[in-house]
Amino acid sequence: MKHTVKYFVKACQQSSQSAYAEFKKLLVSLEADETRKDALCFLSELQNYFYKEKPDNCHFQFLQQRVLDAKDATQHLQLLQFPSTFLPEAWSFTFYEGILRYPMAEYRNKKVVELGCGIGWITIALALRYSPDTIYGLDINPKAIVCAKLNLYLNAYNEDAQVKRLANGKSLIESVSFFESNLFSHFNQSDLVFDRIIGCIPQVLNPEPDVMEGLIAENSSDEYLHSLSNYFAKQGYIEDQFGLGLIASAVEQSIPLLRSNGKLILNLGGRPGRAVLERLMQRRGFEVRRIWQTQVEQAADTEIDTLVDIEQTTGHRFEFYMSENSSIPVDASTALAYANAGGKIYHSVDVYEAKMLFPDQVKSIYQSVDLFGGQSLKSAIDLTYDNLEDAEERYS
Repeated sequence: MKHTVKYFVKACQQSSQSAYAEFKKLLVSLEADETRKDALCFLSELQNYFYKEKPDNCHFQFLQQRVLDAKDATQHLQLLQFPSTFLPEAWSFTFYEGILRYPMAEYRNKKVVELGCGIGWITIALALRYSPDTIYGLDINPKAIVCAKLNLYLNAYNEDAQVKRLANGKSLIESVSFFESNLFSHFNQSDLVFDRIIGCIPQVLNPEPDVMEGLIAENSSDEYLHSLSNYFAKQGYIEDQFGLGLIASAVEQSIPLLRSNGKLILNLGGRPGRAVLERLMQRRGFEVRRIWQTQVEQAADTEIDTLVDIEQTTGHRFEFYMSENSSIPVDASTALAYANAGGKIYHSVDVYEAKMLFPDQVKSIYQSVDLFGGQSLKSAIDLTYDNLEDAEERYS
């Protein structure tokens, strides 16, 4: 690298966009064989400088995240984070804990894709622990993808710039890829199929829907890009009103991409209630089981009064809790009153596993609907099964 670390940090301090531009140039050097070794040394020097000097207002930060390797030993991922991306937090920790409930064979040498990968820490952690054949990380935020790629290089090499090997003999660089994508749009022209699709994506409808339309530009503000991890635009499903429209779209898009025996593993906020979460997947031909659950404090910027309005007009009851360890849910009206009185309210975060009950029939049904029916017919499909004896005949 021709610039010194101090020069690099000074350039980053000019603005967030300037910092992003500097890191994009560094990524180009990391991706090129002839400049990779020098770029890795520079990245290591930059990280050491950040921890030692603690520069102000540099529009990036380094941090460490504890994860488990294939031998259940603790490792520390080295992570870079931009202001436009999310730090590892309770929501993603729950997702990671749920995934760790699976044995090694669940992901070993499998093809995996993660929706909403953010800065890529779960994608990389899964690769280190389970040694999948390939794992893709997808996110709609272009800066998150650049950050994730940089984090891949931060963790894929030893201090002497020698590549690290996974348990299956492949390197992280060979196994992990990151792409900017609106849900599965990156695979629209692909014939890839996956053994496992995992995801942690937004469940709050954007209060300004027009803001979410169109392509996502790299020069968008940090606040806007950050909001992509919090909000979704209307998808045209009944589930939009419960904050599940983007989840519904992801479930339907996953159907042609999943192998017949594949699994869809989603991290879902429990505010709409367990029955609603499970029915969303059941009516699209999946059998569902909950594999992990915890409770987290409700984000202060979530507009609960919108949920109160839905309760009053539909009779549906959302589920909140008045303490972290409570097992008795209260509705949105009660939660709002309690929060306005100064109380802390919580909601569950659940990790669900879904498998297609009759995959050939489900795939055929949705393929036909895509060809002939459009969104209105797709929204009307209900493949919920009352009992397994009737289900196969009904699907056929």
